[in-house]
Formats: sequence, C-alpha cells, structure tokens
Amino acid sequence: MLHIRKKAGSGKSIRNTHPFVAENLIVETNTPETYLFCHNGSIEEKITYDRSKYHPSGQTDSEKLFYSILTDLKNDKNLVEAIRNNLKRYHNLNGTNLILSKNSRSIVAVRKNKCSTYYRMQVGKTKDSLIFSSERLPLAEFKWQPLEQGNIVTINHRDLTYSVDKEK
Repeated sequence: MLHIRKKAGSGKSIRNTHPFVAENLIVETNTPETYLFCHNGSIEEKITYDRSKYHPSGQTDSEKLFYSILTDLKNDKNLVEAIRNNLKRYHNLNGTNLILSKNSRSIVAVRKNKCSTYYRMQVGKTKDSLIFSSERLPLAEFKWQPLEQGNIVTINHRDLTYSVDKEK
C-alpha cells in the first residue's frame, strides 16, 4: 500500500504517516487480524472509538477514523457495514477516500462529497493486476474506470476479483 498525501490538521511526524497498522480481534472466531489503513480527507468532529483498546500514536483524524472502524467491526463479515456506518456518522468533513486492507482482502471507499474532482478513486485493470488510485496513472496496459461516489469496493486478494457495494 502506497499513500502520498498533503498533511492537514497535524504536524509532520512519522507517527502521523500512513498507512496505519493495528491488530483487531474478530470476536466470533477469537482470532486476531492485522489491518492497514490510509485515508484522504479531513473530519473536524470528535471521532469516537474504544479508547481502552486503541491508543493513537499521532494526532491525525485518519488514525482515529481507523480505530473507529475497528471498534465497530464485530465480525469479518461486517467490514463494509462498519466502514459505511462510520462514513455516515461524521458529517463535518470535506471528503473522504479510504483504503483498509487485511490478509485476504482490501476495501476501497469513496464517500459522496462536494469536491468530486479531488476526492475520487479510479481502478486500473489488466489481466493480472489491479491498481486503485486517486489518479489515472500513465500506464498504457491498464484500462481505467472511475469509482462512483458512495461506492465501497471489496477486493479479493486471491483472485483479484472485486465487488461493488453501492450507497442506497
């Protein structure tokens, strides 16, 4: 996962650098999972998460949003629901794109926003590769297509298939 961003709201520090990594226990199977997370956007409201379980090392809203999603994650099947609920919970934001990844799959989300030319995501495909990016990269072999605002995409790492959950 590569994430390049302009800092906003927090100082330049290795502790504020994406991607963030955290362990989360999947309650139904009692197994720990390692998650990676990056986020583009800003949330100006207080972000709620389990403060007894998660302890931010930096000052970013992104790390706190990550912990908020993990707090809502009850089982491996509700990952899209946990992300969707978090994106609906916070209203005072200028846009949000996020990528959350674990061993078997990744999730890419684009929240509906007023700055659709900045807060957007594209998927580039070849026979053997997928790239999710905020910009179409100049790679001739890739066929690019934009993701719609409100979509949450789940990517299966084993076979590089993906499904789209559209906002209702």
